[in-house]
Amino acid sequence: FGIKARTNADVFYDWFNNIQESIGLVVPGRGVIGANINAAAAELKGFEIQATVIPVDGIEMGLNYAYEEGQFTMFNNPAANPHDQSGLPFRFLPRDKGTIDVRYHVPIDESLGDLVVGMTASLQTKVHVAPDIEPNGDIAGYGLLNFNVDWNNITGRPIDLSFFMTNATDTVYRIANASAYYQVGFVPVTYGEPQMWGFRLKYRFGPGLDPGL
Repeated sequence: FGIKARTNADVFYDWFNNIQESIGLVVPGRGVIGANINAAAAELKGFEIQATVIPVDGIEMGLNYAYEEGQFTMFNNPAANPHDQSGLPFRFLPRDKGTIDVRYHVPIDESLGDLVVGMTASLQTKVHVAPDIEPNGDIAGYGLLNFNVDWNNITGRPIDLSFFMTNATDTVYRIANASAYYQVGFVPVTYGEPQMWGFRLKYRFGPGLDPGL
């Protein structure tokens, strides 16, 4: 059909022993301190796929997707209640995570440079981040949409100009928690960046480059 495509895929099953985990411990007279413990074992399994397709000249489409499952088969956490946290979901491991990337090369005269319009959409399901079961121990799934316009080698010169917009839908989402609910009674959280946009201008110089000025 004249369509160019490339695909990579893999399936995995991993198991780990003596996993080091960071926890918070309450020490009389000192408050909450951080501690690293070797107290866990876990199993992970899943598959990943990467694909690139060029359906017609000037359009590139990319797909990255991962399906992953994981849980602690043993986890003795002295800071949790109960201490035995076996069966807890593996931390920082969303079950589904993927991105779709589309790039369109605008057909302009080669003497004017290379003009590319791009879009990237990403999505991930919820992920467990706490070393135990606690309020806000999961980060909810979220999706992001980014856009960019790149004009490279402007009029044949080593000058690039680009426009970008990240989180175009201004989605409110969490990216991290400081798991300390059972130690201090609340959970500090970190949110992702809001919608941002701007321009970048780059001038390349060095041996073999025509300054073009």
